[in-house]
Amino acid sequence: MTRPERSVSLPRHEADLPTQEAAQEPHARLPQAHEERGRTRGHQASAREGAQAAHPSGAEEVAHGVRLTRSARLRRRREFLEVQQRGRRIFSGELLVLALASGAPRPRIGITVSSKVGNAVERNRVKRWIREGWRSVCRDLPAVDLVVIARPAALSAGLSGVRHALASAATALARGGAP
Repeated sequence: MTRPERSVSLPRHEADLPTQEAAQEPHARLPQAHEERGRTRGHQASAREGAQAAHPSGAEEVAHGVRLTRSARLRRRREFLEVQQRGRRIFSGELLVLALASGAPRPRIGITVSSKVGNAVERNRVKRWIREGWRSVCRDLPAVDLVVIARPAALSAGLSGVRHALASAATALARGGAP
């Protein structure tokens, strides 16, 4: 039997070393596109779930994180119906505002956006705009219950149009009072 030859390590001298280090080559058996990259280092934000709606060119952002408290909202169907049956109607551009004097210490709001306005994304956008407009006018209102009904034109009005419509409804309420 023959023995395999051993490679003999010869001493290296500085003269034998290359002046530049060789670039690390990718693994010969795996093409570079299929190499395992491993985990990325450092903190990364988690991916958001679900589809994200595209912002239309006229869409404006509203304040996030500022919630309407339970005491600032109409929550029961009978509260909505009472305001709709006995309240004063104020036609304000893209919104119909119904107002009824209440015994509450502060004004409350209920928002109605029907499917005639648009799909769910568009309806929710209009609701956010109405809530944002409400935050700017609620300090100037007497103790009333308001039901705000959005018309289909509210979507094209944008945040500034909804704010303007709510401000004009607030001035009409201050002028004439609520029943």
